[in-house]
Amino acid sequence: MVLFGAIAAAMAADLGTDWGAGTSVEHLLLELGVMILGIAGALHLWAGLRAARVRARSLAKDLDASRAEAARWRRESQDLLRGLSVAIDRQLER
Repeated sequence: MVLFGAIAAAMAADLGTDWGAGTSVEHLLLELGVMILGIAGALHLWAGLRAARVRARSLAKDLDASRAEAARWRRESQDLLRGLSVAIDRQLER
């Protein structure tokens, strides 16, 4: 993102100096196009980074919920196994 921003800034500076030096319109348009592409690239990467951060937060919440559910299932299964063990022991004592 920084690279695209630096390219756009360098093109803007060069465009300004070339404009004052009387460079051809074709050259100025080419530099303007490169500058616009640099800005577009930076904005695209920024939007992708922002979307990735939002997705990461969502995944972290899902992971926390999954961990809590796994812990609950683990506790429930341990309770059931203890109950089963007690029932088996009672059955064998008869």
